[in-house]
Amino acid sequence: MRHSSRREHWHVEDHHHVRDTTLAEDVSKIRTGNTPRAMATFRNLAIALARLTGWTNIAHATDYYKSHPDHALDLVQPDR
Repeated sequence: MRHSSRREHWHVEDHHHVRDTTLAEDVSKIRTGNTPRAMATFRNLAIALARLTGWTNIAHATDYYKSHPDHALDLVQPDR
């Protein structure tokens, strides 16, 4: 495996780890139709928005927005 391929592989693994541990994807009871794929997309979006707004620890970002839901729009409107 080339160096860049290894880096991409571990980036993907890290992303799945965040989805599994922080966002509890593995314990989800959603199993039918297109809903599992849609939920994975929403989780990916949440991770991407948190990272784009400067969060490096997604667990901390999740805890912050659970405690401050009124700040969630900052993720999509940072200049608000």
